[in-house]
Amino acid sequence: MKFYMIYSNQYATGNKPIGIASLAAILKKAGHEFKLFDCTEFSVVRKGIFTDWNKTGEKSLQFMVAQNQERLPVREEVNYEQLIDKVIVDIENFKPDMIGLSALSDDYPLGLRIMDKVKKSFL
Repeated sequence: MKFYMIYSNQYATGNKPIGIASLAAILKKAGHEFKLFDCTEFSVVRKGIFTDWNKTGEKSLQFMVAQNQERLPVREEVNYEQLIDKVIVDIENFKPDMIGLSALSDDYPLGLRIMDKVKKSFL
């Protein structure tokens, strides 16, 4: 079986929840395939204005400012529609048997929007 997981987080670049990591390990150990689409690899442009959501946390003191900026991953700038298109193309290429979503409260609207488009694309 092929399992595809969408992680709609936009804030914690490079961090993967233990739940996703555990699920991936269990599925792989049982002989299944697992693929993760990680939205933290992208910076979403909202209403024509580039906003790196990871940096907004610095202003509100939700996150510490990284002391080693050069080691942070490069994040591709996309708008919502481009991000959703990337998910759709990735799913078409992987051809999963099951699709899941992992989302924190702040990321739930993005996750629902992605899943709505996925559902409409594959029905």
